[in-house]
Amino acid sequence: MKCLSTTVRVFFAALLFAAASCFALSSLAWASDFPENDNLSSTEISERFHSINTTYQVGEEFNDSDADFVLRYGKKPNSIALYGSDQFNISGSGSGTTVKASGTLYHNGTIQYTYGGNVTITKTAGPTPKKLTLTVHCTSYGVVGSGGVGIIYNDGVSASKSNASTFVASPSRTYTGYMTVYSVEAWVDVTTSSGNFFTVHG
Repeated sequence: MKCLSTTVRVFFAALLFAAASCFALSSLAWASDFPENDNLSSTEISERFHSINTTYQVGEEFNDSDADFVLRYGKKPNSIALYGSDQFNISGSGSGTTVKASGTLYHNGTIQYTYGGNVTITKTAGPTPKKLTLTVHCTSYGVVGSGGVGIIYNDGVSASKSNASTFVASPSRTYTGYMTVYSVEAWVDVTTSSGNFFTVHG
């Protein structure tokens, strides 16, 4: 396993704390040392983020490959616009019910951040679901330990509606921290009229 140089670690930590605000890291010189992180598809990126976010605890330092991946593919806060949003469109079926969800996911702020979604969930086929739940999950990454990279925030917010064919969901949550990059994902949990359960993930 290749190690990050002391110079890179010290430089990274100094930038974060001297600025006392969000910043964006440029491409790292050691990125090419991790070919497993090169040219990934959107599906591969999503799956890798999910794996990393469920493997490490808050404050636990990443291995070098995972640190490289997060700094390459994580979203960087925009210090000028202070706002970031993404289109969100998913659909899926289970137990004779089909749902689709469309709207936006967002993350904005400086030091104190707000994330969430404005999403319309619609039953497009089958009986009316017993329950629809939208969950928006945010993971933020920054300096941990002795200057390495790790998770500084990892939580989510949900909104639900029962016995509805259409649900306009707008959950949001605020947190505070010195964040370098972040990822936001969302999914819809569906409880069908027969009591079965399935999840549609973006």
